[in-house]
Amino acid sequence: VGDMLGWLHQALASENELMNALFAAPEETQQGDTSEAADNIEGEEPWDARMILDRIFEGVCRPFKVRVEQVLTTVPGGVGPGILLTFRLSSLLNFYLHTFSAFLPSNASLSTTLKECVELSSRTFFDVLKAKGEKLLRSPPNVGKDLAPPAACAACVHQLMELMETPDASMLPPNHPDHLDFNPVIAAIIDPLLEMCQNASKTLAANPTEELAGAADPGAAYTNAPTPAAKKTLEDMPSWAADVYMINCLAATQQPLSAYAMAGSKCDEMVEKMNGHLDAMVAQEASQVLTSVGLADKLAVMQAYSAGSSGGVQHTVMSADPALSCTSVVTALNALFTKLSAADGGLPEFGPMQVPRMRNDAVTKLSTKLVEAYEFVYIALMDPVNGYDNTKANVKHSPAQLRTICSL
Repeated sequence: VGDMLGWLHQALASENELMNALFAAPEETQQGDTSEAADNIEGEEPWDARMILDRIFEGVCRPFKVRVEQVLTTVPGGVGPGILLTFRLSSLLNFYLHTFSAFLPSNASLSTTLKECVELSSRTFFDVLKAKGEKLLRSPPNVGKDLAPPAACAACVHQLMELMETPDASMLPPNHPDHLDFNPVIAAIIDPLLEMCQNASKTLAANPTEELAGAADPGAAYTNAPTPAAKKTLEDMPSWAADVYMINCLAATQQPLSAYAMAGSKCDEMVEKMNGHLDAMVAQEASQVLTSVGLADKLAVMQAYSAGSSGGVQHTVMSADPALSCTSVVTALNALFTKLSAADGGLPEFGPMQVPRMRNDAVTKLSTKLVEAYEFVYIALMDPVNGYDNTKANVKHSPAQLRTICSL
């Protein structure tokens, strides 16, 4: 196809020079020459070199279109066309359509044929991408104990980088209306990949047996059901495993693409998703820690008292509320201090997270959230308005000491 297009370009240029020489502009005739033979034959309109070229090259349209259709339907080996082949062909046809417009009118037979070939190749390219994405969604990978991203992440990113680096991607000027917009291409490759990762992460967030029971298609669920060994691995996973797995998948996809300006908007979107998973993970883990030491419910009621909310508040002061008795609140507060100051690591360190900066942020945000909860309860106990007596003797550690222990 490339050779045919090259020959057509050369032939068009040569024939265009010949037409311009044969049908010279009227100003080249001598003044006073009233003969209209050069411009008008039997009352017809003046000759137009562009229309003549259209007639000359009309015969190559059908063979050329057949050849393009052959390339897009079969390739050596009897398999369908590949992603890179269809992409390069679409870009090449689009470039020559723009180039031939200097010689041919927009309604010329060859121009129309090229437009049809561009549409066909572009449609085939996105059909191939769609089929690949559907294949990914049909077979989500089993999640390993290390929560590492699947091999499909590296494969899809490599494929996308290959497309972005191909010279054919930038044949037309950036300001040209037909210049390729890469955002749909990026979305067609990355969105199914991330959806596949999201589906795989759901096995970490729920009991696999419950997931099978609630599946819309039990047969499909059993097709992708985890093996007994994988199921045992899932049962041993911590509650934050699903978020860490998604962060790893997003990072493995985003970091290589961040070097390409055309992928900037998708990279920003993935960074936002990573931060969302991080915040959700920290909030969930903080809630579990507070619940485990018996402080979550007490903190919620204390916050309702402080906000002056009527919901759940049945007494004028905190100390009069049985749920906020001094003994129970102090016991829960001391338990939280013990957990935060434990030398053997009372809090998770999110070791499987493969992005060191985000792992450190997660640990810091979790500690900060728990220390803030400790500080809120501590201040409420020390405030005379709330009616607690002799709390300093029972609560021996201030929030400042806890911040120092947690390196905040």
